[in-house]
Amino acid sequence: MTELVEERLNLIAENIAVGLVLVFITMWLFFSLREALSISAALPVSFLGTLFAMSVFGITINMITLVALLMAVGLIMDDSIVIAENIDKWRARVGPAEAAARGAMEVLPGVVSSFLTTVCVFGPLLFLAGDMGQILRFIPMVLLITLAISLFEGFFILPHHLNHDAASKPVSKPGTKPRRIKSASQRGALNGSKNTAFCPSRPCW
Repeated sequence: MTELVEERLNLIAENIAVGLVLVFITMWLFFSLREALSISAALPVSFLGTLFAMSVFGITINMITLVALLMAVGLIMDDSIVIAENIDKWRARVGPAEAAARGAMEVLPGVVSSFLTTVCVFGPLLFLAGDMGQILRFIPMVLLITLAISLFEGFFILPHHLNHDAASKPVSKPGTKPRRIKSASQRGALNGSKNTAFCPSRPCW
């Protein structure tokens, strides 16, 4: 059993590391380096907070709780990405502090609804009777604790970090690295429209 737990711990650590790298690289394509780090921090913060909560509630690390942590790896980044993207949208209209507040509050109903949907799906496992219920109830407990911490981090910590990052950096000009994907897509669309204008009915060679 010890070898199985150790193997599952290694699997979770590998998934967290790979997920963290992929999320950071993806966010770096659309945000600045500091903002990408702030968004990616939701993953380790959520897991560290979950381990602390598990110790407080007397939940041990075993095969069942490790399954719940493994399931949470693919879920906890959604909230932070949605909140960060909406805050970035508001920056074009208002200042960094107001953009952080409005951007987070605008997506609050949708993000909380997504969390409640997960509660409705996994929550009934808490009320299973018998020996199987005593075992499976730890899956929703750990999973929902992780998602709740991720939700708290997304609405109370991430907006503050993005506000601080935006206030401490110069305004990005079109074509700079944080917007290079958008600029490249705009150039591609512009070139495509020019080619269509010259060759509307046949391919150009």
